Amino acid sequence: MSDPIARVRRGMLLAALNAQYPHPLTELALELQTRAFYAGDPRAMVRDLAYLVESGYLTRAAEKLGGREFATYKITPTGIDICEGSTTDPGIEIGG
Repeated sequence: MSDPIARVRRGMLLAALNAQYPHPLTELALELQTRAFYAGDPRAMVRDLAYLVESGYLTRAAEKLGGREFATYKITPTGIDICEGSTTDPGIEIGG
């Protein structure tokens, strides 16, 4: 069984990206929006994002902004399905 806190954090990441759809968010923007939930374990965000990318709910790209390279994330159609509740994943909890 997946960690209940990790499930909620992953749901929050998906919800943040769903709200931005069709635009991506930088990893820094996601961190700023969810930092309180990662205060005890900053590496947990990296693990949660990896889970979502590996599961096909997010895509990750490297983009140049102002001469610097940033990791950006964008929700996929399957990730949108998770947010809308038309499909589920035991490792993600979407608040209702």
